[in-house]
Amino acid sequence: MSVKDHGLLRSARDYYVEMFKLDAEQLKAANNAAWISAVDLGEIQPALQAAEVIRTAFASKRLPVDFVDTLAEVYRRAGQAEVAKTLVNAALAEDESSAILHFQSGMLLAEATSNQRQLEVAQRSLEKSLTLGLSQERTAEARQKIESFKTVALPKD
Repeated sequence: MSVKDHGLLRSARDYYVEMFKLDAEQLKAANNAAWISAVDLGEIQPALQAAEVIRTAFASKRLPVDFVDTLAEVYRRAGQAEVAKTLVNAALAEDESSAILHFQSGMLLAEATSNQRQLEVAQRSLEKSLTLGLSQERTAEARQKIESFKTVALPKD
């Protein structure tokens, strides 16, 4: 969707919220509501509410990778990078072959980088995500972030 129709996006989000209210097993609906709220609408509070529902539901189970991606994106945008890192690192420990997990890891590392070594680790994570294969939108985002590293001057340690 190149031009976002916020009314349509809110309707879609509200539909997913209602679906979840009718059937608490519909966690995919909560995941979709969280993504639309955070990414498409920039509405962090409803995204955080949906994210907490998902985390509670999966408290003792492994989160699906697409849910980890959504939660990482929500928490990153909400300024809760440590929560996002914990989720992504746990998921990466289970699945090293996920492009989207390496992408999220690289983005989180890049945003928290205070020295050149950390920047290099972030870049390697983003490059690995590109090698493993990302969506067109995420590929562009990863390449843009890697390109931005060229203009950053950080201390070595």
